[in-house]
Amino acid sequence: MWAGTEDPADIALYVMHMPRGGALGAWLGGASAVTAEEDMLRWVEHAVWASQSSKPKQMKPRDYPEGVQEQEQRIARIKQAARRFKNRRRTT
Repeated sequence: MWAGTEDPADIALYVMHMPRGGALGAWLGGASAVTAEEDMLRWVEHAVWASQSSKPKQMKPRDYPEGVQEQEQRIARIKQAARRFKNRRRTT
């Protein structure tokens, strides 16, 4: 696209039709991180667990996996907090 050989509209069309559960979906996380088949299995699992529960309306489906981007951000926040804690301990 940057070389001018691909039309931006074609690139947008490719991205719009990316399959679920691929590398891009794993990076983004959420519903796009799992395939449609896995998503249906998750809902069947939820229905089975809810039907066996004494309080089925309180049963919540499993959360979708977090994306690589979210994991990297969470790890960066943890490392930053650890650095701040370590620096505080050195000054006292």
